[in-house]
Amino acid sequence: MSLSSWMADVKVSIFEATKSWVPFLQFGAGALGTITQLVPAMQMMGGLYTMVSAPIISAATATWGWVASTAASTWSMIKNAAVIGGTVVASFATYIGLSSNNHRFFFKKLIYTI
Repeated sequence: MSLSSWMADVKVSIFEATKSWVPFLQFGAGALGTITQLVPAMQMMGGLYTMVSAPIISAATATWGWVASTAASTWSMIKNAAVIGGTVVASFATYIGLSSNNHRFFFKKLIYTI
C-alpha cells in the first residue's frame, strides 16, 4: 500500500465518520457568521444606551436633590411653625394669667382637652 492510497483511505474514513455531523457544523457556522455580523450593531446599541442613560441618571440625581431640599425646607417650616405656635401659646397663657410655673399644667390641660 502506497502513501497516497493510504492518505486517500484516511480521507474517506474521516469523511464517513463525520458525514452525520455536517448539517450541525453548517448550522453552527451560519449562526457564528450571524453573530459576528451583529457585534457592531450590539456595540452601537451599547453606545446609544450610554449616551441616553447618562442624562437620565443626571436628571434623576438632580430631581432627588430637589426632593431632598424640599423635604428639608418643609421640615424647617414645620419646626418654625412649632416654635411660633409655642410662643403664641405661651403668650396666651401669660395673657390669661397663668404664671410661668403653671405652664406645664396649662399645656397638659390643653393637650388633653383637644
